[in-house]
Amino acid sequence: MPSVGMRRSTNLVARYRSPLPPPSALRYGAGVLALSRQPYLRWAGAIALVAIAFVWDLSGRSTEPIPVAASDIARGAVLSEHDVDWIDVQKGLLTAIDPVGYVAATAIEAGDPLTRSLLATTPAVPSDWWTIPIDTPASVAAGTPVRLVGPNGLTITGVVVAASREDSFGIVSSGLAAVPPDYADELAVAASTDQLIVLFGP
Repeated sequence: MPSVGMRRSTNLVARYRSPLPPPSALRYGAGVLALSRQPYLRWAGAIALVAIAFVWDLSGRSTEPIPVAASDIARGAVLSEHDVDWIDVQKGLLTAIDPVGYVAATAIEAGDPLTRSLLATTPAVPSDWWTIPIDTPASVAAGTPVRLVGPNGLTITGVVVAASREDSFGIVSSGLAAVPPDYADELAVAASTDQLIVLFGP
């Protein structure tokens, strides 16, 4: 017959509840107690994949190359491959063109993006001709024939290389006309002294 002390000890054991989960929720291995595994590694992997996709999107699909001036380009110069560098910018920021063969419609500084507003198409003119500044209507396009009359009655037919342009600040830059080398000096002096008459066809 159990004694009173033994009954009290049994009651205390019955009332005591272990803070550990029941054996069914536990796994034992190599003498180490472990709870059921949580999917932390899967969560970390999913986050890493999202991060990689985000970085790949920013570094690849969201950028595109655009042309910029490799050095200062004088107004009227025909651009070659040596005048152009390519840099990556945000996709859709600017419309990229291949500027090689275009004429600089204005003075361009190194690093400036080479956009259509700064360039003009190259008309077919002899390579030894020179350009002089002239004022042209806004409707005149590069390649248009133009008649130039000097102060002594000298009359020469040239070709418009770049039309006059007005920038966003309202500043107008004169156009350019290509002329034969034998008359370039005289016509340039006439243009600088406002003694050059420019005639356009209808």
